[in-house]
Order: sequence, then C-alpha cells, then structure tokens
Amino acid sequence: MADLLDYYDEGFDDSTVEASKGFDGSPLPPGEYVLQVEKNEVVPTKDQTGAILKLTYSVVEGEYENRKVFANFNIRNRSAQAQAIAIGELKALCLATGVDYEHVKRDTDLLEFMPFRAMIGMEKAQEGYAPRNKVTRYLPKGSVGQAPAQQQAASAPPPPRQQAKAGGGGKPLPWSK
Repeated sequence: MADLLDYYDEGFDDSTVEASKGFDGSPLPPGEYVLQVEKNEVVPTKDQTGAILKLTYSVVEGEYENRKVFANFNIRNRSAQAQAIAIGELKALCLATGVDYEHVKRDTDLLEFMPFRAMIGMEKAQEGYAPRNKVTRYLPKGSVGQAPAQQQAASAPPPPRQQAKAGGGGKPLPWSK
C-alpha cells in the first residue's frame, strides 16, 4: 500500500483538482496540422527479424493541440520494398523538420520537438482495430526555426559506420544477442 500524501508536494491542495473527464481517442479530422515528434523508439517486429521506428507525434497548434498521431517506420524488414518505403517516409519527415537524414539515421532524437506541417488522413480499420489517423504527406514549415543548440547538433557530421544490406541483412539486431 502507498500513502500518496508522502509523494504530494507540501502545500498541494488536491481538493482543487477535478476528476478527469477521460481521453478523446477519436481520430482527428483529415487536414493539415502542425506536429512535432514527441517520442521515438526502435522496437523489434513481431517475428523478431526486423526493426520498427515508432514515432509519437503531438499536434502543436490549433483546436486539436496536444492530440496524438502515431507512425511506424519499418526500418529493417525482410521485404526490401517495405524497408525502402519506410526510409522514404523517414527522409520526407527529415525534410519537413529541416533535420539532415544523415544525422537522424545516427540519432533519431534529433527529430524530437522539431515542428513540421503534415497532411493527416485516415487509415482503414484493420484486424479488429478502429480506423486511425496517419500522415499522408509531410510538408516543410518555413516559418519555424531551430534553436542554436539544435542547429549545431544538426550541422555536425555523423560518425562513420558500416552500412547494413537492405532487406534485413547485415548486422544482428540488438535484441537478438
């Protein structure tokens, strides 16, 4: 058992906080939005033979501010076509954020909190899941600049590395060791 009062800040008055009304999980209406990457992580595919870059986008302007959109990029896959589609989408995201793909492939955190414009559409319901939003096109946001620290990080050359073969070949996946 936990006594939550041990964790509240001194002077915090929980009687002023109303009960949550819940989460609006309905999809966003299709259209153009300003988003930013809020979270990214690489996870194994279901069959453990590939890797997916999972991104959580957050709407940063307008009526739907703070609503989430999710994207998965199949960055390593047995299908060279699936992998090429994912890398093409990732490159489009890099162009929209103004962050160099050559740097992002070494550090995906460079994409976080960089605003960009995107067209949001709907993906049909699949395997018992409701329809959901998906980015249909990435658009550059010309009026958004980078903070000086981000400019320096984005302009530093990436360290050299060996290239893995498309289609899932190359070095072993981190979770398969």
